[in-house]
Amino acid sequence: MQFFGKILAVLALATSVQAQEQLIPDRWVVVSPDTDFFGADLTPMFDTTYEACINACLANDTCQAFTFNNAKNACFPKTGVDQRDAFEGATSAEVFEARADIKAAAETRRAELSFLNSNDIARAYDLAARIGRLHASGPWTVDEMINAIADRRANGQFESAMRWAGGAIAKTGSADLWLQYAQLNLSIRENGQLQSKHRNRAFAAMINAYLRGQSPAFRATVLGD
Repeated sequence: MQFFGKILAVLALATSVQAQEQLIPDRWVVVSPDTDFFGADLTPMFDTTYEACINACLANDTCQAFTFNNAKNACFPKTGVDQRDAFEGATSAEVFEARADIKAAAETRRAELSFLNSNDIARAYDLAARIGRLHASGPWTVDEMINAIADRRANGQFESAMRWAGGAIAKTGSADLWLQYAQLNLSIRENGQLQSKHRNRAFAAMINAYLRGQSPAFRATVLGD
């Protein structure tokens, strides 16, 4: 099925914006809800917000994880994860970083997508930067999530499968999983209709799949050729 072409046909592309494009996030977080990462603390932040905690950690190369206490609005950046404890009301996250070769290849792939404008690329970048927050996956291994995708998909539970795929993407950045994520979003119907949220995520996911695609054959599949 020509997924990419189908999405392009229904999305109204915005006017091109002249700006320096970001293709692959340097760093992003993978969330573990109701979890405390004990120890390995950097300087804590108090009277702050969850988003500020994420941004502060991502901006500091020394920060590889954090725990945010939702009740106390306190952020505890960390140099790593030494110990994981269950803690209701705390949200923890690990930082994942993009591979240099994937980032370099994305520059070439972008040139092949000249029919897309900067707003389209920005939409894909934003989804890639937020995928680990949208789909918390910290407690599970990649194999567990991939098995869950197959199981839910086989049983027609496309929304659940999509969430598992998002979680697996956050830990791997896999082009194949990005394509599955797009396909699963296109499979979700509410009252028989494909909702704009899922259509837009599918579109952004396809761009992410193409930018990370290693082989010409895979990239042709994304484009629907």
